[in-house]
Amino acid sequence: GHEDEGIACSATRVVMSCPAVIAAARPHVQRTLQDRHADAVARRTALEVMARLPHGELEPLAALAVAALSDDDADVRWAAASSLGQLRQTAALASHAVRVAALLEHEDESVRRCAVVTLGHLAPVDLEPHEAALRARLDDESDAVRDAAHHALSPDEEGIPPSSDID
Repeated sequence: GHEDEGIACSATRVVMSCPAVIAAARPHVQRTLQDRHADAVARRTALEVMARLPHGELEPLAALAVAALSDDDADVRWAAASSLGQLRQTAALASHAVRVAALLEHEDESVRRCAVVTLGHLAPVDLEPHEAALRARLDDESDAVRDAAHHALSPDEEGIPPSSDID
């Protein structure tokens, strides 16, 4: 229940404050994201820890975060987009751009929004092949997707819109 989520969130904060623990967490993160039976809190927590990993540890897990962009749980999708955002303007993120861009047409607006936000983290040269598809999201039926597309195409200092708009 909610008490379990509170405990998980508190534990996540403690773990995330210790770099040595974070670096040792990679195998657990990988197992959790590969486990089709892991609950949403565990998946989200794994992605939150993943976002704190050093780039060398994070890059091999990027494909798992890309897969989580279409997770059934909206919080998991947002945690995946946030994790991928840690790879901003890297070849590792660019190598997954085609898979992410395919999600721009997903029926779920939250999945489309997470894809837009993730593409917004690409280096300009890597974004170029996907720019037309991203510009098409400026006419999306969802206000949140349109807003994310606007931010992705003309990023502010942060590069991403606030997460409070996620459903």
